[in-house]
Amino acid sequence: MLLSRQKTSNQPLQLLGGLTTEQFFNEYWQKKPLLIRNAIDDFESLISPDELAGLSLEDQVQSRIIIEKDADKPWKVLYSPLEESVFSEMPEKDWTLLVSDVEKHIPEFTKITDQFRFIPDWRIDDLMISYAPEGGSVGAHIDQYDVFLLQAHGQRRWQIGSKPVDNEAYIEDLDIRVLKEFFHDHEWTLNPGDLLYLPPRIAHHGVALNDCLTYSIGFRANSHNELVTSFTDHLLNNNKNEKRYNAIDFQQHPAEITADTIQQLKSILLSNLQTDSAHIEEWFGEFITEQKFELDTVPEQVFTDSNEVFEYLSSIELINRHPAIRFAFIKHGEISDLFINAKKYKTQTEFAELLCGKREISISTLIANTKDETEKSVILDCINSGYLYNEH
Repeated sequence: MLLSRQKTSNQPLQLLGGLTTEQFFNEYWQKKPLLIRNAIDDFESLISPDELAGLSLEDQVQSRIIIEKDADKPWKVLYSPLEESVFSEMPEKDWTLLVSDVEKHIPEFTKITDQFRFIPDWRIDDLMISYAPEGGSVGAHIDQYDVFLLQAHGQRRWQIGSKPVDNEAYIEDLDIRVLKEFFHDHEWTLNPGDLLYLPPRIAHHGVALNDCLTYSIGFRANSHNELVTSFTDHLLNNNKNEKRYNAIDFQQHPAEITADTIQQLKSILLSNLQTDSAHIEEWFGEFITEQKFELDTVPEQVFTDSNEVFEYLSSIELINRHPAIRFAFIKHGEISDLFINAKKYKTQTEFAELLCGKREISISTLIANTKDETEKSVILDCINSGYLYNEH
């Protein structure tokens, strides 16, 4: 059973153990762990261990196997592309298969990530699924981002520290980061439907007690360096300024760099770092919706103009958003900047809200909210790129 998504901040959510989203953000988000028993009643995994292993073999799927007690060395890692034969060589216990971005490859899994839309869509990174037989683990570690751990099958024992780790040290010469020292003050065994929230930098260690599947819903936490690098790249790519620095200052020593020179350079740099809201909005909308890895989005068919597209749309009832493509918008009254896979459009806000709001859109509603040629071109682009498609 999956829960319907609730939008208001003052409604208790079963997914959060009866907390409202406001209570959750005030008391737990990026502050302390939270265990929710039976967050989803009668939960059954949407994928079996064998199906997950099959998915891990496919092209474009990012996966890895971590073997804790390998004969060669501890914590051996095998990276994708994986071969089918590798699974027949696995020991009976003490190993883990991890498959990333499952919801981008299997649309059905957006039913899981959509349960967490009380957090902005653009913060959700991916759904990673791990399978482990008895003893399977990835070691005691910390993450730099918020994560929800949903037990989907079997049981996993979690040992959790209650405070963020500041100066972590890792065991040397390993293929993964395992903490040298791990202290925990909570220990919980999770059953199917149980959910564990962990803020960034909380040390945790999960061990499979039997064959188990765990869904990990992770959230983006870009480093400040990554944000600054991306923003300055955006400015450089869009800056048409061809002026050159050619000032000469009077100075006593020919090798001196004077204070006047530094001041001139400071003025040049500041004048070119355009940090007004419009530049930041355009950059961030493109940055946050850019596809994180190359994934083929093959269209059902390609149309030459919007008239052809709308003739096609009149023959179907629903259209779906591709689960790997990010949609977001910035509202400016009745007009919004709509961002789809790092491309910007200007549309009516109602149109942007509709396209970003649902994964399955009624054709009659879509046509009713398509008011001008720009919006028709958005639909044309999306269908021709495979971002919108009819799955029925």
